[in-house]
Amino acid sequence: MKAQLYLDNRIRKTLTEPFETFAKTYVEKVIPIFSSLEEESQAIADEKYNSLGRYFNPESDDPSDYAEMAWEAGLEHYESMSLMQYNMRLMWISTLYQFWEQQVRKFVFEEVTRTHTFIDKKGNEISFDSFFSRGIDDIKDEFKEFGQDLEKLSSWSKIEELRLLANVIKHGNGWSATRLKQLRSDFFDSGIISTDLLDLYKTTLGERVLNIEDCEYKIYCDAIIQFWNDLPVEFKN
Repeated sequence: MKAQLYLDNRIRKTLTEPFETFAKTYVEKVIPIFSSLEEESQAIADEKYNSLGRYFNPESDDPSDYAEMAWEAGLEHYESMSLMQYNMRLMWISTLYQFWEQQVRKFVFEEVTRTHTFIDKKGNEISFDSFFSRGIDDIKDEFKEFGQDLEKLSSWSKIEELRLLANVIKHGNGWSATRLKQLRSDFFDSGIISTDLLDLYKTTLGERVLNIEDCEYKIYCDAIIQFWNDLPVEFKN
């Protein structure tokens, strides 16, 4: 009996539904958390100004000093929360890719091992712990064994972009950053200065260096849903 991967409607639905939930939750729950950031910052500045005003001495104090201290308090809150918003966005994107990769790994292993055993070059059985140890390369190679070239799927370019972005978020500069700059140079464009902020700050999380918009998250979710929907019902090697 040949090994096979079977992707019926029930399995396909199980694999795609999480990404529909992720996208809906991100748009409806996560994005609104930071929707009033400017108003919050202004309120903190106003509160600071009013608090300082209780001790205002017109004979010795300059009201412009109080205004500046209040403005700084509002700005500090805005910058702190903006960085949190940025990191949360990157966290969701990075986890999205890891979720998909683990899905694929589990799907292939469970489908094949219903009837067969994975054996390495030395004749030893491959356990799930060591299965797909090379990540994306093993995923592509395994699907090719079943006659499916993942790189030919319409969704693949976005999934590859997501993979590179997840690597950049995790590791910073490196091969993935170089490749991602070729695909999405806009991710590295601050719109303010010409200097590459990743080169300047040497971090992707400690500073806002990647120009990623919230809309990208749903685009990646849709690409993964398309990936599962584009695959045939049955593969045989």
